[in-house]
Amino acid sequence: MPDAASEAAGGRPDIGDVRIQDVTSIKEQTAFEKLISSQAFWVAVALIAIIVLMSFLQPEAFASSANVYNITRNFAFIGIMSIGMVCVIITGGIDLSVGSIMGLVGVVCGLLLQGGQDWWIALLGGLAAGMLAGAINGLLVAYAGLSSFVVTLGMLSFARSVAIVLSENKMIYDFGPYGATFKWIGGGSFLGLSHPVWV
Repeated sequence: MPDAASEAAGGRPDIGDVRIQDVTSIKEQTAFEKLISSQAFWVAVALIAIIVLMSFLQPEAFASSANVYNITRNFAFIGIMSIGMVCVIITGGIDLSVGSIMGLVGVVCGLLLQGGQDWWIALLGGLAAGMLAGAINGLLVAYAGLSSFVVTLGMLSFARSVAIVLSENKMIYDFGPYGATFKWIGGGSFLGLSHPVWV
């Protein structure tokens, strides 16, 4: 209860007279309200509801191990790129070139394998191409002071153009003598999950 002095001073209780129980209850309500008002929460609820509904409607097709394997394998690459994008977005930047750089990396790997190189050389070559493109983006943004939007938009077009020129705008199917190993690295599985998921 507020004392007589605090009531006489302003008719309101002093801040020091607030009970600890009142403060903790306000914090708990605020956290719950933030949870139910966040967009991510309702997106997760909708996603779970769709999964449950489709599992009942199509149990043999949707709720099957083969479908789970295919979904995780196809979206693992997006997840890997998203991890890198998190660091960029946290610093207030944006990278529009990740898709084109990934395509360039794939073309470099495919051409090296097609030329008869070992699978590990193809992997290193692809990683080197991706690192070079990323380094150019970073140097132009961090040291030249250019906008990350403009720089990565330019790299999007540049990396895509280089990939088209190197591949002669054709699909690469022949991966040479080490193609089977390379395909196993990207398309194999361990404990029921594809290798990219573990990455």
